[in-house]
Amino acid sequence: MLAEVKKIADEINRDFDEFKKTNEERIKESVKGYVDPLIEIKLKKLDEAIMKAEEAKEAALNAELAAKRAMTVSANDSDSKLTEDERKYKQVFTKFLRKGEERMERGDLEFLQTQSKSLTAGTDPAGGYTVIPEFDRNVIRILHDTTPMRQYATVRTIGTDQYERLVRVDRATSGWVAETEARPETASAGYKKVSIKVHEQYANPGVSQNLLDDSVFNIEEEIQDQIALEFALTENTSFVTGNGIGKPRGFLTYDNGTAWGTIEQIDSGAAGAITYEGLVDLYTALKPGYLNNARWAMNRFTIGKIRKMVDGQGRPLWEPGLGAEPSNILGYPYFRAEDMPNVASGTLSVAFGDFQRGYMILDRQGIRILRDPYTNKPYVMFYVTKRVGGDVINFEAIKIMKVGV
Repeated sequence: MLAEVKKIADEINRDFDEFKKTNEERIKESVKGYVDPLIEIKLKKLDEAIMKAEEAKEAALNAELAAKRAMTVSANDSDSKLTEDERKYKQVFTKFLRKGEERMERGDLEFLQTQSKSLTAGTDPAGGYTVIPEFDRNVIRILHDTTPMRQYATVRTIGTDQYERLVRVDRATSGWVAETEARPETASAGYKKVSIKVHEQYANPGVSQNLLDDSVFNIEEEIQDQIALEFALTENTSFVTGNGIGKPRGFLTYDNGTAWGTIEQIDSGAAGAITYEGLVDLYTALKPGYLNNARWAMNRFTIGKIRKMVDGQGRPLWEPGLGAEPSNILGYPYFRAEDMPNVASGTLSVAFGDFQRGYMILDRQGIRILRDPYTNKPYVMFYVTKRVGGDVINFEAIKIMKVGV
């Protein structure tokens, strides 16, 4: 896998060398007021090739990480490490997925109901059964590989419907005094309370009854993959632009400011466009303590625009990573947040910060499944619910660029 990553990285570097030469031609001609359309076409093709190669490289790296995590999960959840009741629950739960309650033996059904109640914590939704812990962890693992914010934010699993913590917003002060001078009181550190609620998320994948009856495929893995895909589609959007009403709140939804509860917005430096100066201003607005783990967030179209940009000495702002190293902008890595808006007048198209310290995602312990063979015959629908929360926990750890109006 790493050999494949190196091969892709070499391709990206070759394409980018050609891209830089072509872009230099475009810049020279633009000064004269006219750019040959063939140059623009060539740039577009090279940009698309680089973008596809970047996606392939990222997919290869994620596959490598996913394989390692899967091996860890498999080792931790092997049947040899399960208790007798957990092994039996796993077998009976699989029967429930394939057959439904009406075709299960009475003893198995009673065991499933009893064990499911013991797994339930707090006030999970009524109906259905709590999945076995291994199933739950596998879904979360797949979500981690498909939802960018989960890879870079802080993620916690809780057993209640709300998470609270104190965040220090001001530091304690001190001073200097002579030996005999009075010691006036100094200010103590200031704290703010962060409170994040979890919200119900659902998926409703379907599998034909014939496939459930006749196939030898692993029904658990099939449902896990479908659930994770549906959850990822809704999560990606809510962590960026969600309004916090019945869903997580996205980091783009806060007012502009530097006070607690606001996120500072930096002007892009041009109407309807982003500029080198604007990106530098955004970078320098972040306090040095957050830079070690800082990264950019933007969609692929914005990345394509930045790939054409150069600094005052004609050096590209975008640089390909060597080997497994990520590509970077102004020396800092980025991730593709496709739910961020395209560059246009007044949009919030670029973010920069330490998202691990700035944003928290909460998973409420327990995924539940309700098997429905009646609503959409001949398919059996698996109505799955999961409770997720998300919000900014450190407002100074993230900065956002607002495109000029």
